[in-house]
Amino acid sequence: MRPKRAAKAGPGRAAVFHAYEIEKIVPGGAGLARMGTDTVFIPGTLPGEVVEARIVQRKKNVSFARVERIVSSSPDRIVPACPEHPDCGGCPWISFSPAAQIRAKESILREALARTGGLADLSIEPAVPAPNAFGYRSRARLKVDRTRKEIRLGFHREGTGVVHPIRACPVLVPALSGLIAPLADALNADAGRFAGLTEVHLQAGTESPLPLVALDMDWADPGGVKRLHQALGRAGTPAHVVARVRKGRKRIVFGEETVRYRIGDLVLQASDEAFTQSNQEMNVKLVEEATRFIRGLRPEPERVFDLYTGIGNFALPAARTLPESRVFGVEENPAAVRDARANADAAGMSGRVKFLEESAERGLELLGGAGGKPDLVILDPPRTGASREVIKRIAGFEPPAILYVSCDPVTLARDLRLLISEGYRVERIAPFDFFPQTPHVETLTILRR
Repeated sequence: MRPKRAAKAGPGRAAVFHAYEIEKIVPGGAGLARMGTDTVFIPGTLPGEVVEARIVQRKKNVSFARVERIVSSSPDRIVPACPEHPDCGGCPWISFSPAAQIRAKESILREALARTGGLADLSIEPAVPAPNAFGYRSRARLKVDRTRKEIRLGFHREGTGVVHPIRACPVLVPALSGLIAPLADALNADAGRFAGLTEVHLQAGTESPLPLVALDMDWADPGGVKRLHQALGRAGTPAHVVARVRKGRKRIVFGEETVRYRIGDLVLQASDEAFTQSNQEMNVKLVEEATRFIRGLRPEPERVFDLYTGIGNFALPAARTLPESRVFGVEENPAAVRDARANADAAGMSGRVKFLEESAERGLELLGGAGGKPDLVILDPPRTGASREVIKRIAGFEPPAILYVSCDPVTLARDLRLLISEGYRVERIAPFDFFPQTPHVETLTILRR
């Protein structure tokens, strides 16, 4: 639910603020404070700080507030390395020191495991830090704001649907950050042809010379898309351009429809409609850690199920690590499955790695019906986590080991609690700082039966 705006102070009436002391940072990234029996969540705050804040939303004994003034700041508060903060909501923690961000992410994970999973006694490894705090993000979804005079690209302000326009972004890889301004200029030079534009997706690959621009449009004409493609080239920022048009469900393409990423000796393609990790340096570290565990399994797994496989990010490295195994990837996104199959062909592993275009639930049903239980299950679900049916089906196969990659501590805690009740124990929990300047944390968990 979108927070309600606080009423503005009228003539002779001052806006009402309250002072709050921040106790801790909770899942979601907000600071927690208390006012009487009420719990108040205040984004952009650090433990120990005293802030004046205005309540913007109230629900029973829980309120959400916006900082108006920092009365007493934490020594971990720093000068943000971006002039758009705090108006741009893309990097809510950019004013926190790197050490404070890591501590907060470990704390968020620990709190989620305890409160949601009832798993307070689990040991959590120190978070693996990102090599680069800026210039790391290889994907971005830019929101579109259209005024009478111009098209503006940017990110939503914290807790609102208001677009804050930007011309560059320090957390994006240089190829994408340097593309925002010329892209906005090119769109505005031909604005009439882009009245149907709703969102812009940017993507860059480590093995691709050009980035990919994907335009979500209610309607479009090929001439306008072609002119945009040409304009980017003239501006010295050439890119592949794909218009994904809702009306008629058609695609207009100038250039290529994929970018490529390297993981060890594998090069994987990803189309504009397939999910890939945004921090490729950290993704390589995560995959290396996963394959190190897989390599040490005894007996060596003969059958591996990889759920929510995407473009084969874990399935193909696992198959490379286990040359005698059969790997089955399950993914319901058709574009990702096409990429995964192409990646298996390019790696010469299409005989050992099979990809099913199915939901995780249906994929497990089909694989189970085909006979043969998995010796290892890998799952990397979306933020909502795995469904109860998926967890139950996995447990029913009784695989000796499960490798769970999560992007949300709360749903991870929920799923781990269920897996433990089904006879599994947690062997390792390792957080990875995939997204510096934000509250998000990726977690690798290893379970044994």
